[in-house]
Amino acid sequence: MRKIICSLVSLTATVIVISAVAGAAETLPSAKDGLNRALDLYNSERYEEAANRFAYLANIYPQDEYQTIFRFMAAKSLYKAGRFNEANRGFYNFIVDFPNSSYLAEAFFYCGHIAYKSGSFRECAENYLKAISIEPNSKTAEIVLANLEPLLNNDLTLSDLTWLAQNVAQYDGEGVVKYYLGQKQLESGDFKSALISFNAYLSSHAKGKYAVEAKQAIDLIQDSNTTRPITIGVLAPLSGSYSEYGLNLVSGVKLVFDEIAHIGGRDIELKIKDTAGDPVRAAAAVKELASSDPAVIIGPLRSESAVAAAVAANCIGIPLITPTASQKGISSLGDAIYQISPPSEELAASLAEYAISVLGIKEFGIISPGDFASRQVTSAFSSKVYELGGEVVATTFYESGQTDFGNQIKPIHDVLVMKTEEKIAAGEIDSLIYYDTIAGKWLDSKAWRVSLGALFLPGYSDELAMLVPQVRYNVIDTRYLGLFGWDSPKLVDRIGNYIQGAIFATDFHQGATGTAWNDFNHRYRQKYNREPERVAALAFDAASLVKTAIQNGAVTPDSMSAYLNKVQNYQGASCMINFKSTSRANNAVSIFQIDGHSFDELK
Repeated sequence: MRKIICSLVSLTATVIVISAVAGAAETLPSAKDGLNRALDLYNSERYEEAANRFAYLANIYPQDEYQTIFRFMAAKSLYKAGRFNEANRGFYNFIVDFPNSSYLAEAFFYCGHIAYKSGSFRECAENYLKAISIEPNSKTAEIVLANLEPLLNNDLTLSDLTWLAQNVAQYDGEGVVKYYLGQKQLESGDFKSALISFNAYLSSHAKGKYAVEAKQAIDLIQDSNTTRPITIGVLAPLSGSYSEYGLNLVSGVKLVFDEIAHIGGRDIELKIKDTAGDPVRAAAAVKELASSDPAVIIGPLRSESAVAAAVAANCIGIPLITPTASQKGISSLGDAIYQISPPSEELAASLAEYAISVLGIKEFGIISPGDFASRQVTSAFSSKVYELGGEVVATTFYESGQTDFGNQIKPIHDVLVMKTEEKIAAGEIDSLIYYDTIAGKWLDSKAWRVSLGALFLPGYSDELAMLVPQVRYNVIDTRYLGLFGWDSPKLVDRIGNYIQGAIFATDFHQGATGTAWNDFNHRYRQKYNREPERVAALAFDAASLVKTAIQNGAVTPDSMSAYLNKVQNYQGASCMINFKSTSRANNAVSIFQIDGHSFDELK
């Protein structure tokens, strides 16, 4: 009996299952009927049920012609139900699986909505732009644009708009980002960048939706530019070890613009920044100046700071003229970087060649500042000496601010003592010079007076005023060679008895003759009641070039660069200046000799 009951139960269960399957087969809707029922649920705002129904249909009809509708509407129903994360996944999966669907633009549109709700405004704008790019002239694009415009105007930052312009430009077929970026830049006071953005928009959308507004904005900027001051940045070390030179640089610039404070009806505004001789501060100062939209920057003083400032200025797009920095290659750091003072390496090589070829000197020593630029100069001098058959017996370096140079002089003296001993042994020198006949012993070698063909000292005048007497104290007889640091009346006044016959190479000499120099010299002494030095004269020439450029209409960075690139045979107070055929690095070199209180030009 138990077996019969079990069999009946099993049979009954089988019949029920078969009947259920048969019933399901009878009630399973067609894809089209299922779509209509699901749409009825959606239109009745029963979004949760609609989402489930569309997802169910997508699963049971994977190959049906309505598959894209099922998938899209499932995501849209989730969105309407407020299940945004699930809806977002649904839309993105739809975009990936159906890249050619007619619902693609709408899918991006809803992804944008979801991003907006989560506060991701940049992502929202990116999705809106993609939606518009798919059907740019459709009703959908018109609706999307109506949502995009207030987003660009009110919610996105200047940084967001800049990012969009740089990274999703391929989707901005209407130029809407370019236009609103220009508006945001205009609001922030960045007129230069706004002008670039509006012009970029008009170049590709001359008859676009925002063309009239863009032209009006350009007119507004240009009208503003005719009344705003023309800003000129000045970088100089006004504190620290090189502050005296920094003050001279500023004095040279101010001599030009204190006397002509207005050009073409616009004020000239000098923005002066202290670099303290520090490259990091120089680069930071350039970035600070950028907010004032300067037409050009003059400075800084030394090469290390100039390199940092030139890189920063080039990145921002501001022309920079360094009057005095002379490291080779600074002008190559950007298309609007200019050097008035020739590379010190060229000056050093020219001096070495003159010393060997004209003066017949074959043996040299070097005591140089230890900074990178000075080491490059030292290398150029040494290379030319060896190239021409000479010898550098010793090279030493000192730190900025150093006052005791004994450790730098001693190695040179020691080498010369050894060479003297060799000459004594060879009978070339009378040994009695170094022998104390009364005490019956050799003099201490530290007291030996030794000779050296020439000692190359490429430092600054304040360093030389301390260094040269210490060389004499260490009983080294030599002829001094140097660069522009020697071209200083103050140096001659302080240690003139030590440096007679010293020879130096420079691009400028303050005792020059000619109308330009005489005019500058007179004006400088009248204003500051002191003799002008090299730094002031070179800075004056840089400022005079800028003044001439402005008088010729170069009031923006681009027009300033265009003008300076054409400068050729400009006779300044300090030297002749050429940028046109010299890769923006001037190349004037002269050689002088100190004679009494005069500087005689030798070459």
